[in-house]
Amino acid sequence: MTEGFASPLFAICAVLSFIVMYDAAGVRRSAGEQAQMLNEIIAQLSEQNQLQNEQMVREIFGHTPLQVVVGAGIGILIPIVTHLIFKI
Repeated sequence: MTEGFASPLFAICAVLSFIVMYDAAGVRRSAGEQAQMLNEIIAQLSEQNQLQNEQMVREIFGHTPLQVVVGAGIGILIPIVTHLIFKI
């Protein structure tokens, strides 16, 4: 912790972390919800024998907002605890 909160390095890391958290909770979660809807459509079409080659789409994408907040908290706590233990 030699740079501090006012350093350009902290600003870059903070911006990149917010981009990653937004992607994990927003964009990827939305893609997962769309994949779930596509799988429902595929299942309905295959039941009606209108689809010959049925291949389901992977539905598990992204994280819930709670998972993102907990991950951010862990990401903040680990460096603080490490600094306190080792006095780096």
